[in-house]
Amino acid sequence: MLMLKWNDYTDRFHEYERFWRGRYLELCEVAEEEIELNLYSCEDDDWEIYVSYGIMYGISYAPAEKAAAQREQMKEEIEEEYEKHGKNPSKEFISRFSETYRLEITL
Repeated sequence: MLMLKWNDYTDRFHEYERFWRGRYLELCEVAEEEIELNLYSCEDDDWEIYVSYGIMYGISYAPAEKAAAQREQMKEEIEEEYEKHGKNPSKEFISRFSETYRLEITL
């Protein structure tokens, strides 16, 4: 199985830039300069997992104690899809992934 090289870009953000909508950027990883998976913590609400892969992007929510594991599962599924379809995920993948992780598109 192809393992993408993920680069940790978290430290590229200044401390004040890591806060967004009451959430704190814990981890920002980018693969192939095309795929991004970020983890945002929140003291009094679910954590956010931001994903951007091809035309698919959005935010998934998870309880704090499950967020890191959910993000890792998402990462594995994206890697599998990337091995099959490269930088353009299939419509079937987008549909299944979006439903499984209840991706919300936000502006």
